[in-house]
Amino acid sequence: MRMFKMVLMLMCTATMTLPIGAADDAPPATAAGRALAMKKTAELLIKGQVRIDTKAEISVSDNQTAALVDQWNGGNIFIPLTPDAAQIHPIPVRGWNRPILVPHSTKVVTKTWGYVMVNARREAAINQLVKIPHEMEEGDWIDPVVSPRGDILATRPTINELQFWDLKTLKPLSDPIQQPGRVSRISFTSDGKYFRVYAGDRLSILHPSTGKSVAGPFQTGPFRYYPYSPGIGYARSRPRAAYEPATGRIVCFQNKGKDASLSCTAVVRSLKGKSKPVSFEIPLHAYQCSWIDVNHLLVQAGRQLETNWYNTYPLLVVSLKNEVPKVTELHPNIDHYGIAPDGRHVIATIRRGPVGQSMCWKVGQPKPIWTAPGFFAGFGKDGWVLTHDRGGTANILSVETGASLWKQPEVMVALAKGQHIWLFFEQSCQAWNAEWRNDGRHSGIR
Repeated sequence: MRMFKMVLMLMCTATMTLPIGAADDAPPATAAGRALAMKKTAELLIKGQVRIDTKAEISVSDNQTAALVDQWNGGNIFIPLTPDAAQIHPIPVRGWNRPILVPHSTKVVTKTWGYVMVNARREAAINQLVKIPHEMEEGDWIDPVVSPRGDILATRPTINELQFWDLKTLKPLSDPIQQPGRVSRISFTSDGKYFRVYAGDRLSILHPSTGKSVAGPFQTGPFRYYPYSPGIGYARSRPRAAYEPATGRIVCFQNKGKDASLSCTAVVRSLKGKSKPVSFEIPLHAYQCSWIDVNHLLVQAGRQLETNWYNTYPLLVVSLKNEVPKVTELHPNIDHYGIAPDGRHVIATIRRGPVGQSMCWKVGQPKPIWTAPGFFAGFGKDGWVLTHDRGGTANILSVETGASLWKQPEVMVALAKGQHIWLFFEQSCQAWNAEWRNDGRHSGIR
């Protein structure tokens, strides 16, 4: 009997140290007849070498071989992700916060006062490849931006200028391009074909390879700052002018008014010149916008200005079928949103303090189809979504039903990349692979 009790105690202790679900004999939750099998592919110990807390911003390279950690006010750290390694081997990266891990590579772009640095790993060090002028002013900092293909870098050499650089040759693609005012915001379109630059209160569309004008300048009117969104990372990639690559259309907003008397005129234009402009108005300010598909826009608006902030942030969907705009409010106050890869679902986090709650709508339906705990943190491949309250539980849910498919507690930062999930704890990081099984079988958490 004594031996039996000792064996039972050892079994219980071992069970408590395994990830959630590892010792759960109950069948896993399924969605539409499919079960999501989870397999751990890597685990590395951190052991205090890098500060991972709820403020850390982390990006993982496209080939899953490196991570870049912005410790907020504690420096930037490059981490090689070697699956067979027992612990990390961090490499410091010089520069301010908000470093950029270049797409399709492990190069890192950082900034400091007066210039931008392009860096690359050389064995156990990060070497500076080039230093590029990039003007900063107190209270007017602007990040450099990198194209989605990782081939072009855009900087602000002086307050009123813009310049493009080839990230392969590290040579300028253009001379500094004079703008009609202070450059306040820059971004590439999602396909990298065009470039948006805000100078003064006007928006211009340029060709990034040549710097030549494609369209504009368009009046934009007043615009205010927006709060940081937990779970989605920095808001630097959010454009005020949304571009749809399939049709080459762009929607631009002109905000007017102040306090409670706000209005916005939106104009949808073709950059290819194949359709007439379509316009609509809303009694709010446009805050950010994305195309759901070629017929639907998603607009996060601002209602009533209070100093530099809006008091609420309604979520609107705009139908453009038959070129007749129809505006529907989905929710009166959200934090941030995401559009599923299938183009048929929208998930937004409701503003409710440090603990999140996410809602999902099916495009064309005004009422949400499910509500679940956690801030929206990203979509995975083929029908699942990650929600996460930083420092708390990371959840994988079915996009279609909201059913909980898997969870992991006490996670500082959680990322979704394709069919992979990266979890960063205070003392370790893990990589998991999520694979759907259509026959309902589940091989368990391995």
